[in-house]
Amino acid sequence: MALSTNMSKLLWASVVLSVMYSLMVSTSNLRSASSGILEPAEKIALTATSTATVLWKNSNNIVDIGVVDDALDELDSASTRVVSSLDILDEIDILSGGPQAKNLKCPPPLVAFQNVIVRSSSTTTNNNTQLIPNIMHLSFKSRCLPQDLFTILEQWRTKLPNHSIFFYDDDAIERLLQQEWLEFPGLHRAMKCVRYRGAMTVDVWRILILYKYGGIYSDIDVSPVMDGSFTERSIRSDLSAFFMEDPWKRPSQWWIAVEPRHPMMYLTMFQIIENLFQMENIRVPRVVFVTGPHAQKIGWDHFLGMGPQKYDNKYKGDFEYEGGYGKIVLKTRTKFVGQKVGYGDIVTLYNSTKQVTRRKRIERESGTIHFTAARAAQQKNSSGNILAFSCRKYLEKLENGSMEEIDYYY
Repeated sequence: MALSTNMSKLLWASVVLSVMYSLMVSTSNLRSASSGILEPAEKIALTATSTATVLWKNSNNIVDIGVVDDALDELDSASTRVVSSLDILDEIDILSGGPQAKNLKCPPPLVAFQNVIVRSSSTTTNNNTQLIPNIMHLSFKSRCLPQDLFTILEQWRTKLPNHSIFFYDDDAIERLLQQEWLEFPGLHRAMKCVRYRGAMTVDVWRILILYKYGGIYSDIDVSPVMDGSFTERSIRSDLSAFFMEDPWKRPSQWWIAVEPRHPMMYLTMFQIIENLFQMENIRVPRVVFVTGPHAQKIGWDHFLGMGPQKYDNKYKGDFEYEGGYGKIVLKTRTKFVGQKVGYGDIVTLYNSTKQVTRRKRIERESGTIHFTAARAAQQKNSSGNILAFSCRKYLEKLENGSMEEIDYYY
């Protein structure tokens, strides 16, 4: 169910977004201060998000503008407070598990990827006006990577020499998800309905990591075009977000560049939370629509709907759009990256003469297969007596003690 079908919730989200955006501006201006970073927005915005929590639980969803004004005053005051803290790059390094992985040894042919931290006078931007920080986020179940995936990360390192590159394994993803997200009431409760590790969890994490820190996200199997057509300067300094185009003309989910605290990421996360609660069968989730590219598409639609122009076509390629708060975003048809490049090539398995496709070698070395294949195998191998619940029914039973938490299906 899209937010547009529930106008009271959309009104509520828009008001809280306005409150949070006053913080975004201050955060963007102070984020790169060498003496520290802003107190985390989740804590600064306590007054506003406490109000949001009440509104979320209030069946009438009536917005008291006076209360929101008070919250806005508190944010204006709080957003100017700077606390002595870790440098933002150190903060992300710790979150991603970088320090613990320094001496990681992987059994061959797996290779450990270490975070890459690039410091300069502008540690998160190319210049004082660039909106999207020089940070890249990638994830996989383990830091011990198949040789072919490690090669892709090294290509990104070469292509983006001024970017810090952070890698997140399953434990690091969980650390971010378990943080306090006062901006998103209901997130932790909704996540109880996600009973598949992998794609759905990463979908949620992707939006949260980009909302909090900004930068570039890339799927692990997406590699840069090495012909020189894409460089760090390809992401213009005035863009608040930059996307490529998927086959359905939606903004790409497999590669995103965005500034921190972007309204589109905010709206997308609210859409995902709503979608999770509306799931009719948590055993067979429609991932594309619940947490995947269709949910992001709705966030895109609402973001553009907040802008000064009413676009007849929100999905043009090679076109700049102006969304809420005057934010400029670009969606391009140009393929600066490749997906699963060379996956059909015939290669030799490690310490063997057997030849397989590159895709099979990656699967063999990592022990992973695509989400849809894993789900199909789980359903085929199940005894058939696993009960199917809607998210709301499952939460009801869980919270009234009539059933225990369901193990992850895989």
